[in-house]
Formats: sequence, structure tokens, C-alpha cells
Amino acid sequence: MSEDDRVTELEIKISFMEKQLSDLSDVVRVLSDKIDLLLQLTGRVQVLESKAEPAPPHEKPPHY
Repeated sequence: MSEDDRVTELEIKISFMEKQLSDLSDVVRVLSDKIDLLLQLTGRVQVLESKAEPAPPHEKPPHY
């Protein structure tokens, strides 16, 4: 294998690795956005839960 062939192979590998890195970076960004949204939603649920009235203790269900 000549020196030119080796350089060409390395350039091809690097270009594929750069594409893969870019794709992975996009996935991380999307997942980060989803995590942020989930954290906001769980915060809202916690606020609503803290404002809700507690269930009466030891109340029998209506089917009894």
C-alpha cells in the first residue's frame, strides 16, 4: 500500500468519524432538551401534588 493510499484511507475514516460525531452530538442535544422538558413537567406535578387535598384516612371504597 502506497503512502498516498494510506493517506486517502485515513482521510476517508476521519470524514466518517466526523459525520458520526456530528450525529451523536445532535442526539445528545435532542435528549438534553427532552430531559429539560421532563424536569419542568415533574416540577409542575410536584407543585400540583402539594396543593392537592390529602385523601381522607381509612375511608372505605364505595363498593363496600
